[in-house]
Amino acid sequence: MSSAVGHGRRRTVFLLLLLVLSAAGCARVEQAPETGSPMARVETCRDLILRLDHAILEHDGPVDDETRIEERSVSMGGADRAVIFAHPTSEIRFQLRINPGAQLRFMIGLHPDCWETVSDGATFQVLVQTWIGRQTLFSRHLDPAHDHNHRGWQECVVDLQPYAGSTREIILRTGPGPADDPAFDWALWGEPQLVSEGRRAAADTSARPNVVLISLDTLRLDHLDACGHSRLTAPHLNRLLGESVFFTAAQAPSHWTMPSHMSVFTSLSPDIHQVTKPDGTSRLAADIPTLAGSLGQAGYFTAGFATCGFLKGIMGFDRGFDRYCLRYNNARRQNRLVRDWAWSNRDRNQFIFLHYFDVHSDYRTLPYDAPFGFDALWRSLEPEQTFSGCSPDGEFCASSYMTRLNKEGVQLEPAQSRAISVLYDRGIRQLDFHLAELVTWLKAQGLWDSSLVILFSDHGEEFQDHGKLLHHQLFGELISVPLIVKLPGGRHGGKRIATPVAIADIAPTILSLLEEPVPQMMQGLSLVPLIEGQSIPGDGEPVLFSWSSIAWTITRGEWKLIVQSRDDLETLYNLAVDPAEQFDVAQQNPEILDQLHRLLKEQRRQDKQLAASMSTSGSVPGGGFSDEERRRLELLGYVE
Repeated sequence: MSSAVGHGRRRTVFLLLLLVLSAAGCARVEQAPETGSPMARVETCRDLILRLDHAILEHDGPVDDETRIEERSVSMGGADRAVIFAHPTSEIRFQLRINPGAQLRFMIGLHPDCWETVSDGATFQVLVQTWIGRQTLFSRHLDPAHDHNHRGWQECVVDLQPYAGSTREIILRTGPGPADDPAFDWALWGEPQLVSEGRRAAADTSARPNVVLISLDTLRLDHLDACGHSRLTAPHLNRLLGESVFFTAAQAPSHWTMPSHMSVFTSLSPDIHQVTKPDGTSRLAADIPTLAGSLGQAGYFTAGFATCGFLKGIMGFDRGFDRYCLRYNNARRQNRLVRDWAWSNRDRNQFIFLHYFDVHSDYRTLPYDAPFGFDALWRSLEPEQTFSGCSPDGEFCASSYMTRLNKEGVQLEPAQSRAISVLYDRGIRQLDFHLAELVTWLKAQGLWDSSLVILFSDHGEEFQDHGKLLHHQLFGELISVPLIVKLPGGRHGGKRIATPVAIADIAPTILSLLEEPVPQMMQGLSLVPLIEGQSIPGDGEPVLFSWSSIAWTITRGEWKLIVQSRDDLETLYNLAVDPAEQFDVAQQNPEILDQLHRLLKEQRRQDKQLAASMSTSGSVPGGGFSDEERRRLELLGYVE
């Protein structure tokens, strides 16, 4: 809020500016012998699974409701692989630029569920389109039902060097076995990648930093061991803090994903941007500027990679992006997607928004279900025995069960709450691991040092701190979020700033760092003065606001007021002596209560006035979420 009311408040949340400007794949950093400057020897990788939505897909089999070509994750031989499921007879045609030394590396196999069937196997072929027609580069028949040596992944390499320097159509063709019977031929192309030989690139290839905004969805601030948490949840993030600025008092504008992210993109409160409806029908007004739009006007090539239906492009989240992709990926796949995109567009200034959803509650059996390798952390608490994840009758599990506990007002035993917290912490630990993978890749490309990196969370999570589970209220466990800024060259590394800030300040901060104009409509202020050791212009103490559909909060200094709209209930907390917000002191401090109430009322009046001056946001054509998206959100406890 840039009004007089919000003048002292200044918060800026640096969206993770992760300069991504090079090859996707493996690399080792070398020293250039002539100058001693860092150079990157890069093996480039193009992940074809991530290009599936650009490929031409053809299937000659029966036309029915069953998907015949799609991305899946398959476990075989004790390893999970990202695969393209391609039922015979099918073709997947990619238009690809072939660089020197190019190879197509992939695995082939048939799904284990068909090993004991009457299947006669499948034939895998790789073809290339030339001016005289198609040429077969690879052909192999697998028949695991009759040959046990075919039960598992078969690693394959196809040399594409003869086509270097040209753009070719590469075809992955799956055909039936000798009996020409495609039944049960569940063919899999495992992690196909176009790999090229190394190239040398200077570490600093652009005068301006690329910008990557990273959202760590549902990451609660006080569950980071860097903030005093008892479990070591983020060891890699701790190392990142040594070369970054850590804002330890950042606040989210809401308790859930949709309004918080839109406030980050627009630097406006939810009362103004109004993208707040859980059914997905609200839409950003046409005349509201966004961070991506501003960076696009400044010459940046903009791409967004989201993993949650609440960030659907049609609601306005794709505003200003040259490419916006929403897939329900885990962190590992998100990393691969971003690396592939960054390499493909390495010669441009880039702004990349990267969204991780791994810490968020799940909808399967356990509410937070970390993958193998992380699911055994802190096993001494035996959370699976303490908390099964399902109701006694087995009807509700995971997030659905916790939603039911909220509705019925059931309070868990301390051991059960602790068990759920452990499950959540395991999710943080695995996200920390994959975040480190991305950082390591940037360093391997020689890009890290010159990058501006910002990490933030949109909201936290509650474990009945105030009677509820998941994220529904406006207490500190939900709106206190991490904000980490890594500047080029690691300037101010290790610095901690305790001044209250808010993630709605992210957009103005990024634009200020790039010396680009900040749209007048944006409410936030740049955090650059705080980073440089100065104060943010304004009078008095910082004032922060947060929103939900039934409540608002205002925080000024040590005081926090929560106003419930349904019953006009007002609760006041002194955060200096009661940081956990357990004791309402409204009756003992009527003057403070009155001051905060008037400030909140005035801010809401100004927000409504600004909202009324804009075009109508309208609703999403078609009614928001699809049936499948609605089902997923119901399981997560959002939609009833």
